[in-house]
Amino acid sequence: MNRSKFLSSLLAYLLFGAGLVAGLVWWGSSAWADLEASLFDPSIAADVVLNDLRCPQYITPQEIAAVSIRLQNPTERILRQTARIHISYGFVTLMREENIIVEMQPRESRQLEWFVSADDAAWGRLVLVRLHLSRSFPLPTRTATCGIMLVNLPYLNGWHISLLLALITLTGTLAGWRLYTKINQPLVNRSRNVAALMLAWIILLVVGNLLAFTGLWVPAGVLFLLSIIFLVISAAYLLYPT
Repeated sequence: MNRSKFLSSLLAYLLFGAGLVAGLVWWGSSAWADLEASLFDPSIAADVVLNDLRCPQYITPQEIAAVSIRLQNPTERILRQTARIHISYGFVTLMREENIIVEMQPRESRQLEWFVSADDAAWGRLVLVRLHLSRSFPLPTRTATCGIMLVNLPYLNGWHISLLLALITLTGTLAGWRLYTKINQPLVNRSRNVAALMLAWIILLVVGNLLAFTGLWVPAGVLFLLSIIFLVISAAYLLYPT
């Protein structure tokens, strides 16, 4: 391998590696936050678990972020229900509570919103949120949770961090894969396998982060654990090709 091809291959691996690390951090931190939130305040029982509670994935110390949910009345009658939200307050065992009585006309849709800050973070790391919606015939009791990771970065807010991780993930992995395939034409034997491995990782990162972003933390978490095994297999193949 000549020097130019070696440096280009090294750059391809570095770009892809940076994107891979960013994608795993983005994916894993989001799934972990939602997992912790699902265990928060478990004494509140409900008939149905919702995935409709919307939280940012990250929050910074100087930021005030919004947590929201859109409620709908699918019936032809007036519904009256209580929305009770519990938000961690520095510790898992301490929480603040807000109650709202919601009266909705037939077929009405309404968005409820609450605000959280870094002061709410349990252990100084995670803001944990649980919403409970009381029974209102014919709707059963419902609950929803979400977790927000506190990141101590200046000049950025939570959405900036999510966007930055997304850009590094997609740009790094795609650029690394494209550069690798370009300098290793024709793709045969090992180079073809490495290119396929890179492409598999790109698909895996996109699927995993979409699951985590939409609040589906159970499949996101299971897939993340499987991806760690896949990471070990991938590293072993690259380091020990024979």
